[in-house]
Amino acid sequence: MCSGLTSIAIGKNVKNIGAAAFDRDTVVTIDAENPYFKFKDGILYSADMTELVCVIGKTPSEIVLPNSVKTICNNAFKNCADITSITIPDSITSIGYGTFSGCYRLTSVTIPDSVTSIGSYAFYECTGLTCITIPDSVTSIGEKAFGECTG
Repeated sequence: MCSGLTSIAIGKNVKNIGAAAFDRDTVVTIDAENPYFKFKDGILYSADMTELVCVIGKTPSEIVLPNSVKTICNNAFKNCADITSITIPDSITSIGYGTFSGCYRLTSVTIPDSVTSIGSYAFYECTGLTCITIPDSVTSIGEKAFGECTG
């Protein structure tokens, strides 16, 4: 953790950003000429809004992902304490590794029928979850996907 790092400016030529590249409290700005990324409501997306890269900073407590999102990167919402509910669009077919792990205030998740797999540790330590409906479309649930969900 870089506790002294408070802001990052992403230049116009940055094409790739890996999972958990920034601390949640870091203020991130993206060069207006960067054709690869878009930042909206504390969430970093690909420029065309088809890929949700990660959450940076404060987010709304209730999130409804846009229908344009087709991919949510691994660990995208990891340890995001602000979120209490999330609605995943029908355009998503897989919830990847650690996507919502450590979101301890998360109490409501809507998983659409389009989802066929839930990755390992996807909801690990989501201690606020008390009930979740897994649709019939899901054929694979990874290791500890709902581990330590003590709510």
